[in-house]
Amino acid sequence: MPSSTVLLTNYKNVSVFTQETSATGTIPTQTFTYATYSSSTTSTAQLVGPFNFKAIKYGYGFVDLTKNLSAKTVEDVTCRWTPIPPCRPLLPPL
Repeated sequence: MPSSTVLLTNYKNVSVFTQETSATGTIPTQTFTYATYSSSTTSTAQLVGPFNFKAIKYGYGFVDLTKNLSAKTVEDVTCRWTPIPPCRPLLPPL
């Protein structure tokens, strides 16, 4: 979906990336770390995720997903149009 904001955060809700979609509704390839290795556990990966994924576009329902990522992946999402109710006055008319 064009002109949408895509956000990815780690399990601590620290931003991994925020990207605006292109006219075709895509974002460039994003490279990020899904696991680290400490010196005491050199053969055991410590996962950084799960990751929180959000796609946001005004007037559409937000997409909000949490996933464990452990390899190269491609994600496709579909947003549904959500009508916004009309504004109502705060004070009654005179």
